[in-house]
Amino acid sequence: RRPQLLVLLKLDEELRATQPQLLALAAQLQAGKGLTVVGSVIPGDLPQDQPRARAAEQV
Repeated sequence: RRPQLLVLLKLDEELRATQPQLLALAAQLQAGKGLTVVGSVIPGDLPQDQPRARAAEQV
């Protein structure tokens, strides 16, 4: 079986992960195998904050 991980990250105002070590830990746990899904919740109004949400997708 291949491991599957869900990593929820908090982003700062500049859309950077506040704890990037969680991604490093996820990579070590999986040893290059399996699936990792990374997500974050960005508060706001989607129509108004859509450019910010799109920018966060690229992080």
